[in-house]
Amino acid sequence: MSGSGARRLKSSPARRELLIANLFLLGLMGIGTVAFIATRSVQILIMGQRLKQRQLMQTISKLSDHYILCG
Repeated sequence: MSGSGARRLKSSPARRELLIANLFLLGLMGIGTVAFIATRSVQILIMGQRLKQRQLMQTISKLSDHYILCG
C-alpha cells in the first residue's frame, strides 16, 4: 500500500449500479446537448436564408419604372 493516503473503496453491487446509472445519465445528457446544439444551428441557418429572401423580395417590390429584359 502506498503512503499517499489513497484508499481503495469496496465495490458493492449497489455502488456499481449507481456508477452505471450515473454514466448512463451523463451520456444521455451529452447526447441531448449535442442534439440541441445541432437543432439550433440548423434553425439559425434556415432563418438567415429566409431573412435574405424576404429582404430581396422587399427590394424588388420597391422597384418602379424598371423593365426586366431577358434575351
